[in-house]
Amino acid sequence: MNRFFRIVSLGAALCVGAALLVGCRDEKDISEKLELISEGCSKAISDESGEILVYKTVRFQNDVEGVLDSSIEETYVRFANNAGAPDFELTRDTTMSVSGDVSSYQFLKEGETMIELFNGSGGYATEAPDIFEEFYVDFEAADIESVKVTVKEKGFKEYRLMMTSSYANSFDTESDGLTKDCTSVIYCYYIDNYTNLSNILREFVYTVTYDGEAQRLVEFIDAKID
Repeated sequence: MNRFFRIVSLGAALCVGAALLVGCRDEKDISEKLELISEGCSKAISDESGEILVYKTVRFQNDVEGVLDSSIEETYVRFANNAGAPDFELTRDTTMSVSGDVSSYQFLKEGETMIELFNGSGGYATEAPDIFEEFYVDFEAADIESVKVTVKEKGFKEYRLMMTSSYANSFDTESDGLTKDCTSVIYCYYIDNYTNLSNILREFVYTVTYDGEAQRLVEFIDAKID
């Protein structure tokens, strides 16, 4: 009995120690919650018609105009599904905090007719943007470090996913003297007991290096579909 207790205690101690480093993953629990999240997202984008609102902020510690520009971007889409190829009207406004400039983008699709406008100017287009891109689940259970579930109002639960460091590293980029090292990725999905999806929050944290100077960049996305 004592020997068994010592073995169990040792196992618990090892798990606590590992949790301090990388966390004790419950693979089965994570897979089940990911399946529920995937079902909620698939259900949301299969609606016959609806509205999408995406709010995105990009914040640098120190802006450098034309290179490191903090911004606020709002995208609104009204869509009606048509055999898997929805007709829609998309409007996106982007405000750059350094220059104060506001740019607008519009895309209209009705059947085979597509029109694209930048600041009110443009013409016919041949390829439509993917209006559901924020609602795809393009990762696996192995990419999730941990899941925390919190009960929210109106019967919704928040599924907070802390992604692994290797998953975060997949967002690293380097070009034109600018290096972005992704250090943290967190996804939050709000889903009720009937797998109805309310909205998705995403937070990406980067260390950005430009001209020999390193700083913190936070990119935050709030995507809602009704």
